[in-house]
Amino acid sequence: MNESLERISEKLCFSLESSVPSDVLYAEPTLGGYLCVSQNRNQRESRVNLEALFNATMQHKTAIHNLFKNA
Repeated sequence: MNESLERISEKLCFSLESSVPSDVLYAEPTLGGYLCVSQNRNQRESRVNLEALFNATMQHKTAIHNLFKNA
C-alpha cells in the first residue's frame, strides 16, 4: 500500500469498541474492548494504528485494496 496517512484515515476508521460491529474489516481484543478497523463511511476522524492496519491488510488484502482503488 502506497498511501498517505491522511488518505488512509479518510478511507479507514480505527476505533476501540466494547463489542465487534458487524461491518468491521479487522478486530482484535485489547484491554477495554476491541481494536477495530472498518471502512470510514461517516468521515469519522481517527488516528491510524499501523499495527492494526498491517494486520487488517494481511487478513483482507483484496477488500482493502479495493477501497483505495475505487476512490
